[in-house]
Amino acid sequence: MRRFSWLFVTVTAVSFQASADPVPLDAAMTCTPAAGPGRVRCDAEVRAPADSRVIWADVVVIESPPNVTPLKARLAPSDATESRDAAWRWAFAVVAKTHGKGELKARVRAVICRGDACVSLMRDVSTVVSAGE
Repeated sequence: MRRFSWLFVTVTAVSFQASADPVPLDAAMTCTPAAGPGRVRCDAEVRAPADSRVIWADVVVIESPPNVTPLKARLAPSDATESRDAAWRWAFAVVAKTHGKGELKARVRAVICRGDACVSLMRDVSTVVSAGE
C-alpha cells in the first residue's frame, strides 16, 4: 500500500507598488546604421525603476529581417558590457548580408529587486537595422 504526503505551498505575491499595476521594465535596443552590407553594431539596455536594482538579465533575439543574421541569438548575463545595480548593457553585432533595412526584435528579461522583494519581468524591444540605406 502506498502512502502519499501532500505538501501545501502558499505563494505570496509581492508588488513594488500599492496598486495592481505591474512594475514597468525600462528596456531599449538600438543599431547604428551601416554604410553597406557587413557587421552592424547594436546595443541593448535594461534599467531598474527608482530605488530598485537589476540582479539578473539577458536578451534574446526573437526575430530578424531576411537580410540580417544575428551573431548570437541570446546575450547571457555574462555577455553584459556593463552590469550595475541601476542598469545593464550589452553590445552585440548582427550581419547585414545585403543592402536594405528591416526590424530586429528582441526580448529583454530581467529580475528586478527592491529590498528583499524581487520580480521577474520581460519586455519586447525593436529597432531598425539599416545597411546602405
